Amino acid sequence: MAQVVPGAGQGSAHPSAGLCGVGQAACRDTMLGGSEEGRAANVLGTRRDKVCAAVAGGMAGGVGVLVGQPFDMLKVRLQIANLQNVSSGADNLSESWRGTGAGGDQQASLAKVLRRIQFFYRGSLAPLLTTGLVQSLNFSGFEAVKRTLHADSSTPAPLRVFWAAGCGGTLFVTLITCPSQRIKIQQQSSSKGIGMLQCVSNIVKTQGIAGLYKGYAIHLILECFGRGWYMTAYEATKRYLYPNFAEGGRDSSNIPLHKRMAAGACAGVVGWTSIYPLDVVRSRIM
Repeated sequence: MAQVVPGAGQGSAHPSAGLCGVGQAACRDTMLGGSEEGRAANVLGTRRDKVCAAVAGGMAGGVGVLVGQPFDMLKVRLQIANLQNVSSGADNLSESWRGTGAGGDQQASLAKVLRRIQFFYRGSLAPLLTTGLVQSLNFSGFEAVKRTLHADSSTPAPLRVFWAAGCGGTLFVTLITCPSQRIKIQQQSSSKGIGMLQCVSNIVKTQGIAGLYKGYAIHLILECFGRGWYMTAYEATKRYLYPNFAEGGRDSSNIPLHKRMAAGACAGVVGWTSIYPLDVVRSRIM
């Protein structure tokens, strides 16, 4: 979920699930095409189609990271607050915006304000660098598994197929999102801000390459289940809000934008709710 919904993701994943889900919903319909024939042609289509899909996925994922990162920062700090000398998210928020001028002056300079904003975006570079690839692989894997489980394009696939395709389609992607999440959480939990390359170097020196995959088992479970419930909720909400979608020509472009946005928001909330306890465990392990 890198996620990242899951995934975000972000990943997996950010707790601002509704906001990120809206962007990913529009991206999903863009990348997978409208009708069943269009989706199949998109996966096997021209180079231009693939480039457009990758750009759309990268933009949607990047916006999701930028919007959700401050909330994700506070979430991670709260989740690990009693594991080490890390103050809670509420304390961080207060301390980060507290004025420090001489003589009681509370007006911070622009440089200080930028540094304080930078605090909330610690660890955002790794997800930003991988989000385009992750989105493309997620949707391509989902569609490949769905076509394997439900080859008849003339009838709507059962919702259980969407759940299985969401789970199965993200298996390979976890090999990319796990190191990304590990690096992000290490940067976010650091009492002193460290860069991405320095963080990677520290992990590899002390734990080897395997250190980048610490917590992989829980990450795999979280990503698969979160993605499965996200795709199921997205499809179910679209069918509920626009019944003709399931009964007619399966063309997502015919669904009004506001209904697709609502479906994406609902899917994001359902996806995060289904795996949040596992997300706490993952943050504490990583």
